[in-house]
Amino acid sequence: MEKKNKTFILCRGFALAGYLSFYTPKQEETYCLFQETLQGQAYRYWQNLNAHKGEDALYMETGEKSAYLERLRNAFITIKKEPLFIISKDGKIIKKISIYRAYNFQGSEFISD
Repeated sequence: MEKKNKTFILCRGFALAGYLSFYTPKQEETYCLFQETLQGQAYRYWQNLNAHKGEDALYMETGEKSAYLERLRNAFITIKKEPLFIISKDGKIIKKISIYRAYNFQGSEFISD
């Protein structure tokens, strides 16, 4: 990202957010967006996205194509797609994760959740 040490992690859904916050080297604080079921709703109370205004983010969600990217676009100046991240075991694909670099966060009020 352009601003080293000024990047935060956004995920679609609490499961992916939980995995990433646990398995990143420094157990980075990870934010959950677009949670549609009751599980994971507590992220709404735990997180303060506006503390990251002006920063860049990595946005991730499972699947080959983002179903939520358009809802996120107004909150960043630019969003760029990275190559699909594929997790496999013994040659079998287990999960595909879409990754986006998002630049210059404008605030949570611009995210249609």
